[in-house]
Amino acid sequence: MVRLEEMKPHGRRVRGPVSDLVELRGPTGDRSHAIAYHDAFRDDPALGTGLDVLRSFLELPMVDGIAPLRASRRGFLVYATPDVRTVRELIGVFAEEGGGGPRAALELIERAGRTIVEAARVAEHHGVRSHGSLDPWRVGVSADGSVTLLGYGLPPLEVVDFLRDERLVPPADALRYAPPERLDGEAEEERSDLYALCLMAVELCTGFPVYRGDARAVLDAAGAGDAPDLLTGVPQALADAVRPMLAPYASQRPDPLRWLATVASAARRAEGRTLGELVEEGAQYLSDVEEDLPPGASIDDFVGPPPKDARIDALEPQLRAQAARAREALAGLGDPPAVDDAMPEVAAATSRAEEALADVVAAVDEAEVALEAFAACADFAVANNLLGVATAAADRAVSAAVRVSTARAEAEAADLAAKDRAAAERQAVLGAAEEAIARAEEALEAFGELEEAEARLGAARAAMRKASVARDHRSAERAAGRATAAAEAALEAVVAAKEKAAAELRRKAEHEAREKAEHEARRRAEEERARREAEEEGRQEGGSSPPRG
Repeated sequence: MVRLEEMKPHGRRVRGPVSDLVELRGPTGDRSHAIAYHDAFRDDPALGTGLDVLRSFLELPMVDGIAPLRASRRGFLVYATPDVRTVRELIGVFAEEGGGGPRAALELIERAGRTIVEAARVAEHHGVRSHGSLDPWRVGVSADGSVTLLGYGLPPLEVVDFLRDERLVPPADALRYAPPERLDGEAEEERSDLYALCLMAVELCTGFPVYRGDARAVLDAAGAGDAPDLLTGVPQALADAVRPMLAPYASQRPDPLRWLATVASAARRAEGRTLGELVEEGAQYLSDVEEDLPPGASIDDFVGPPPKDARIDALEPQLRAQAARAREALAGLGDPPAVDDAMPEVAAATSRAEEALADVVAAVDEAEVALEAFAACADFAVANNLLGVATAAADRAVSAAVRVSTARAEAEAADLAAKDRAAAERQAVLGAAEEAIARAEEALEAFGELEEAEARLGAARAAMRKASVARDHRSAERAAGRATAAAEAALEAVVAAKEKAAAELRRKAEHEAREKAEHEARRRAEEERARREAEEEGRQEGGSSPPRG
């Protein structure tokens, strides 16, 4: 391990939603990059636990394309890297011209994907099967097109916090590349990393993320696994390559090595610039997320200031007690009641609770900020003022917490009727969908195999499965609506096929009737002609007989 004191920040910093990437130079001029977590995550216990478990692998990964860990201290992790540009920088540089194109995106998937698969095989001996927090900030690309992954095995701290408390919604950029299983708190594997890799490759190609919108919109789409349906406008070669790996469930995704072979084949046929050409061209520009480090930057700028002056240590227990009192006010509230905000009275009470909760959170944040500022304070008067700020914030937190509890109780009471109504609505939409599917199945079974109807009926059944496990009646209603529409479309396909078949039968019957009538007319004409000829012959025979004498 290299000593941090021997390294100097030099070059660029790439801003990220949870951590930044900082260029460093060692005493001999060797290059490194550091993942510098933001203050909110710097001391997260999960970060330390993850490093302890994987340290031997991280320091000597023995996998091409995995950057080895060189040093670490308080959320500042230094990795040995070549001269790279992150995928996020490349996205920022080429977004205005419509993205970097399909060839570079496919090359990124193929090269990073093989590293992911090999790393999962090696790291499995350490109890880890995926990178765990792969995003464009942690994928570096060299001028020759080779790919380096940083931060292997680090937990997605922002998602871990969200899974503990759903009020702590991460920034949208921290969610855009998350596979659905991560947001469900399930175990990840190499296909989870390949899922994230496909999302960033599409963004590199087009300049636009697959999941757009604010954090809540991204969370809903990512959690539902909607990526395969959001590839409109993506070049066909890339869309066809990534769609199988973007299936909502890992078990539905293809075998990684066989899939990467098809990606490599597609990359060779694709048009546009190579990945290395993007790096060479992009190196001339700064992206929208990077900045030059100021002269004189130091490691302390990222890991925090030196220890505080001992003269103000006596104030620390008091300030910590006030900050703890504010946190206790928030922690004592527990989880909010599960309420349906469709009823006006429930919505109003919920709104009051959320406003009061925002006041609690703001007061806690103010106390925490005062505590953080105190840690770097060397002036007694300023430190004493910070104690007063924390005390006032704790008082407000306690008062607002009482308002939260009152409003939540009101919302929960008003919610009783709403839940009954929601249950009835859910049962109604599910019943309607089931009835529609049953009609379509009965019609299809009576008519026989029909490819279009069977496909639509399959879509209806899939939507029905989502409706049955939806967490709330509105989600169930939307999914059941899709199931009903698909079932009705299947029924329409069967009806149309029946009508077409009936029309064909009518046409054949009419044709046969015409032929029969024509045949009958010819027969009658023949009989009439024969009769007349017989009469004519009879008359002729009667006229030629000799007269009687």
